Amino acid sequence: MRKGQKSFITLTSEIMSLGGVAFIEAPTGIGKTISALYPSVKSFSETSNDKIFYLTAKNTGKDAAYLASSTLVKHGLDVGVIYITAKEKICACPGASCNPVECPFARGYYTKLKQALSDAIKNKKLYNINEIKKITDKYKICPFEFSLDLSLYMDIVIADYNYFFDPIVHLERYFEVDASNYVVLVDEAHNLLDRAREMYSETLSYSLFKECRNDYRFASQTLKRAFTRVNKIFVHNLEVNEVTSKVIDDIEHETYLAFNSLSNNISNFLKENDFHPNEASIDFSRRLNRFLKLYELHNEADAIYIEKSDEDNISLNLLCLDPSLRIRDSLNLVKGAVLYSATLTPIDYYKNVLGGEVRDKDLLLPSPFPKENFKLILSPAALKYKDRDKSLNQVINYIKAFINSKRGNYLIYAPSFEYLEKLRPYFVSDEKCKVIYQNKEMDDREKNDFISYFLKRNTKSVIGFSVVGGAFAEGIDLVADSLIGVAVIGVGLGTISFKRNLIKEYYDHKEINGFSYAYKHPGMNKVSQAVGRLIRSETDIGAALLIDDRYLTNEYRRLFKNEWRDYEVATNEDEIKQILSKFYKH
Repeated sequence: MRKGQKSFITLTSEIMSLGGVAFIEAPTGIGKTISALYPSVKSFSETSNDKIFYLTAKNTGKDAAYLASSTLVKHGLDVGVIYITAKEKICACPGASCNPVECPFARGYYTKLKQALSDAIKNKKLYNINEIKKITDKYKICPFEFSLDLSLYMDIVIADYNYFFDPIVHLERYFEVDASNYVVLVDEAHNLLDRAREMYSETLSYSLFKECRNDYRFASQTLKRAFTRVNKIFVHNLEVNEVTSKVIDDIEHETYLAFNSLSNNISNFLKENDFHPNEASIDFSRRLNRFLKLYELHNEADAIYIEKSDEDNISLNLLCLDPSLRIRDSLNLVKGAVLYSATLTPIDYYKNVLGGEVRDKDLLLPSPFPKENFKLILSPAALKYKDRDKSLNQVINYIKAFINSKRGNYLIYAPSFEYLEKLRPYFVSDEKCKVIYQNKEMDDREKNDFISYFLKRNTKSVIGFSVVGGAFAEGIDLVADSLIGVAVIGVGLGTISFKRNLIKEYYDHKEINGFSYAYKHPGMNKVSQAVGRLIRSETDIGAALLIDDRYLTNEYRRLFKNEWRDYEVATNEDEIKQILSKFYKH
């Protein structure tokens, strides 16, 4: 056991036994996945618990949970485990609609299901995408639907957040019946806030509506009239005078009826006709249905606004400002839930925004690794948006001093892609280092190529430039000498936006610091995640450089994690070199 791991297991055991909700901040490398799973599966033999839902936002988290579960099974745990893969990734007939006419894997599904389930349950305990497809290829049935049906017979269900928290796509077969014997593990819980806001928000754009209307141009007169009515709503009722965003108290009853009529008429037309809508039409219909269902649930924690992004496009938006009550409603469905992450500081903020209540438990665990293996340096620079050009040379000098202090691999996190481009001319590959940059649009292969540079046995330094809060700021595991330094430019604040300002105003109105809730706390979480790439095991050694004069204020230092308390301040490149020389020598 690593230091702190026993406390994690003890609190999780308590929740599994007695019920309730707990929030745990546990540092990277402590073994969060197994610390959550072990007491949860142990509770099967001690309580009436009969199913664990392991929920996470990223595939890396699901992979880790599946691996840990597989290890337990291989060592004698008698349970069934299933990894629910997203529909679009497991679909056996991409592009076809989910009906027996278009998709051969939907044809005769229920006549083949019983034998396929019998085959699966009899022969295997562990099901990921590959194992599921072996069965579904054999019986020629839909792999996604089969994975959901098979999950009824599994004890551990590994899935995305939305299968539990999303009010529209959650697993009705579980959570609209008695779920009092189920327990939930919420991995990387810091991601749940933004994901929940997405689940409870929707946008209807005029441009997408027009594509849908054009697709149905040969439809029935009844459907055409429904399209015409909604078109008038967009053109007249939702019009704004200039490119702007405007909050409205509510949508008019006439508007709701028009949208609802269109949704019903599209549904009826598709049932009665052999018509296959294009992707834009399917997308608009899906958004329209979500909007109407979410609108029925909306309350004072939501905002409705009209946005005009250009002369031709206007949108009607339902934005969830505070998802905490809806998250709590979901958590109350099950016996117990443990929400954990390496970054839940400040804990009061996360408990508030993630539906925590006074009676809920919380636990903040320190890093189990030797504190002398980690060096944090704070270097002041004026990095508010208006000052960034003036301080660019200073930042460049800081980074050069940092990466030249020792040969090795470094990740440098910029505040935006715009800033990343300003750094590019000053850092290029040469005989001493290989310099690589994150691009705005990277597919999975390009992301893997980026990470692969850090995993090779390099004879020169690798300097990777990325964006804080981006694809390489969390969910990547670079142990030992594959990463020895991380620098973060700025305090992680997102760009000032209309949406974020609505969130700020909402919390200000509740007499909570709106700027902290909308900008500062989410920003510092991104910084913490980036620095968390560095020390992943007992033997890792590395340094982190935080560049921004705001880090020297009490306002931001209060947000530092425990292991960040022993920082040093360097106001020029020579001081950075001196601090690192002493650190590496030690």
